[in-house]
Amino acid sequence: MIMTRIKQISIWLIALMGLMIATSAVQAEDYDFKHNGLYYKRIKRINDVTYEVKVMSELSTSISYSPRYSPGNIPTGNITIPISFTRTMGVSTHTYIVTEIGDYAFTGCDGITSVSIPGNVTTIGEWAFYNCKGITSVTIPNSVTAIGEVAFAYCKGITSVSIPSSITTIEQRTFEGCSALKSITLPNSIQEIGNGVFYCCYALSEIDIPSSVTTIGKKILWECISLKTVTVHWDTPLAVPDNAFDGINTANVTLKVPAGKEDAYRAAAVWKDFKITDPAPDVTPPVPGDGGKLFVYITHKEFDPTWKAATDNVTPKEKLEYTLFWKKTSEGVWNQRNVAWNSVFHTVEADANTEYEVYVRVKDEAGNYADYNKETFKTLSSPPPVPGNGGKLTVTDVTSNGFTVSWEKATDSETPQEKLIYKVYCKGGGGLLLFKPTDLKATLTDKASYTITGLGGGITIINPALDKGYDVNVEVIDEAGSSAWYNEENVKLAPATVAVTGVTVAPAALTLEVGQTGALTATVAPATATNKAVTWTSSAPAIATVDASGTVKGIATGTATITVKTADGGKTVTCAVTVKEAAAPPVKVTGITLNYSSITVNGDLERVQLIATVAPATATDQSLTWTSSDASVASVDGAGLVTIRKKGKATVTAKANDGSGVSASCLFDVIRTVANETIDGLRIYVADGALRLALPAPETVYIYNVEGSLVKTLILPAGDHVQPLPSGVYVVRVGERVAKVMVK
Repeated sequence: MIMTRIKQISIWLIALMGLMIATSAVQAEDYDFKHNGLYYKRIKRINDVTYEVKVMSELSTSISYSPRYSPGNIPTGNITIPISFTRTMGVSTHTYIVTEIGDYAFTGCDGITSVSIPGNVTTIGEWAFYNCKGITSVTIPNSVTAIGEVAFAYCKGITSVSIPSSITTIEQRTFEGCSALKSITLPNSIQEIGNGVFYCCYALSEIDIPSSVTTIGKKILWECISLKTVTVHWDTPLAVPDNAFDGINTANVTLKVPAGKEDAYRAAAVWKDFKITDPAPDVTPPVPGDGGKLFVYITHKEFDPTWKAATDNVTPKEKLEYTLFWKKTSEGVWNQRNVAWNSVFHTVEADANTEYEVYVRVKDEAGNYADYNKETFKTLSSPPPVPGNGGKLTVTDVTSNGFTVSWEKATDSETPQEKLIYKVYCKGGGGLLLFKPTDLKATLTDKASYTITGLGGGITIINPALDKGYDVNVEVIDEAGSSAWYNEENVKLAPATVAVTGVTVAPAALTLEVGQTGALTATVAPATATNKAVTWTSSAPAIATVDASGTVKGIATGTATITVKTADGGKTVTCAVTVKEAAAPPVKVTGITLNYSSITVNGDLERVQLIATVAPATATDQSLTWTSSDASVASVDGAGLVTIRKKGKATVTAKANDGSGVSASCLFDVIRTVANETIDGLRIYVADGALRLALPAPETVYIYNVEGSLVKTLILPAGDHVQPLPSGVYVVRVGERVAKVMVK
């Protein structure tokens, strides 16, 4: 045991002033990785090797107006954001799909001249392109459903913007300060226009607000000094804030309203302040779609004309009226039928082998009309063929680039079966469009199957829910030209096959004891390989075995080679296994005895050495961990040496490190502590009736009497000093050290 006994000295506790903490702004990185000059952050894991990411700025900072990039990394020029990209790390290749442009991604990057946003981005964040003065135009894809506030503010080079129909809200200040913006296209999906959206768009001359808008914010057109025309489409004037159009001289701005609703707007708050004039008579006829072309589907007993919808300068598309006219060429009276604007089929019963004429007239609300081109045709003389098996198509042999379609042969009342013609059509799926001549894949006679190839284009479908596949159908035609269709099928191609290029195993070497197991992990490259199956074999099963999951077990001493082989390509790699005799089982600690179970400190002990005896003496691991329940009272080092710190109680514990959980403790009850008379060369003592000081460095010395009153303050250099004092008891403070002395 080591004990130190020194003269007992009481210590006064002296309050200390708190520290001032200085803070400074810190710029931190918030992205995950950099690729081709842009910074990205993962936002969603799709599978083991595929992630959704968003474009980020390099730095995260509280400054809103400046580029969040370090010098030399600020994006400039033409910025192309990719749809997706891959990165290879070790043997793994990961795919990243860009779906967002993050908040502040390009704020203040005034060297950017153009930005290409891919068609799978859904979100453009707040302040994303703020103050990008060099951008002259921006195309927002239909995939975008949210644009954050201030996203394009102060892009002073932008002259036109088209908002996609996927957007329902234009957030506040989105285009504030776009001083060159001349035109803005708002789709009929917009429901809300936020505060100050077009604030200070000096060049904006007109705006068309769709009828879908239900909410308009404050000062949306403030200081739009070039504004001449505002067009609205509500039959009932929308209630808007009193200051919705503050900042423009509405008396000089023409408000175009629905025909016949002028008086309602003249009486409506806010709207009445605009210049509202009665519209000029509409004398312009509609314009037939697709140049007025008609397409007529013909059978022996009916025909069905179709056409593309017309447009008009005043009347909305859905309010245009269509009339179908038809007659036999041999007759003089036209039949007619009114049809809906969005109808697809307009079937008319007809006689076989008869010539007909047909045309369509479109009329607007003002009575102006235009005619589609007249078509003359002859109906077929006989019924169309009858597809076999009810028109069912069978799809087989689906690969990553094609498939085989089969059918039962059709029958016809006049044409022999072997002379029927089959036309196989295939197009991208997911739409309602009819097959076009360009969709024709094959024209066959007396056949009942066809293999379509060359599809897929090497595209890998990442999200199966988005795979629309391919639509396939077969048209059968007889010698008279009559035709019929089988039932259309939609086919989804098989995933593209990615070949295995290699395999690795970890660890490359393994040492086991007899009876012990170890895990091997095989990694197949590339990570996108289609078939990652592997097999495991051992060169010496009597020494080491391996199961199908790569778990190795030591059977007997010796060496064995474990081989892993890929099912695709037969790629192999080996692991060397060494099996040793099993080591004797470890002897656990069963008990610990300390030389003290408790110690009371009454100003007479500064340090105490605790000694631990471990049982049994043959324990494999006899190392201990020493801890104190309150190190501020009594601390302990790794060898069990305890240092007394202050008054209080603390329990010092020695615990075995072998996992047995065995421990032993000693309680320290500190009633009074010992003051140090010599610390780092500092000595405070009394000799020959005077206070004596040995200072290792310059110090300020404070001397108090027993009542706590300051007697003397000494500013002393390093060295030995003698200070005479009247007889009595004093408290001496040097720096953080306090000592009590008696002068006689």
